[in-house]
Amino acid sequence: MKGSWLYYYYLRRWWRFLLLGLALGALAGSAFYLLQDHKIQWDVKADFKVEGVREFRVVTINHGSEKSAIDQINSVRDELIAQGSGAVDMYFTSTVRRNSTSLWRPIVLGTFVGGALSVVWVFFWGDFLEYRRHRKHLESTGTQGPGI
Repeated sequence: MKGSWLYYYYLRRWWRFLLLGLALGALAGSAFYLLQDHKIQWDVKADFKVEGVREFRVVTINHGSEKSAIDQINSVRDELIAQGSGAVDMYFTSTVRRNSTSLWRPIVLGTFVGGALSVVWVFFWGDFLEYRRHRKHLESTGTQGPGI
């Protein structure tokens, strides 16, 4: 039970520093994300209607440029026309630009690292202050500690 009270004491005493560590970790994670070179990918969706009866959707994903994604959709349309499928109508097309990585991962990792570093710092700083108090007490009484 005594150990849990010590954790509560540390949390009550150092909560601002721990919160600052979490915030700085999240900030460092987002800065890391923003400084990286993100590969932009293009997705294109197109709805086709063949002879006014059959409907289907073609989706291309992970293209490096918008032009290559649209060219792939156009090649599907040209292939349908070349097979003699009749009237091919492409009635809806949308292009979506997206990043290849998400923002939340570096922020969560940075928050975790910042929190861990601040917890370690709090424990080391507390031990250092305790050691200094102990040394001052020994010097004031004129005694030396064991092994000195």
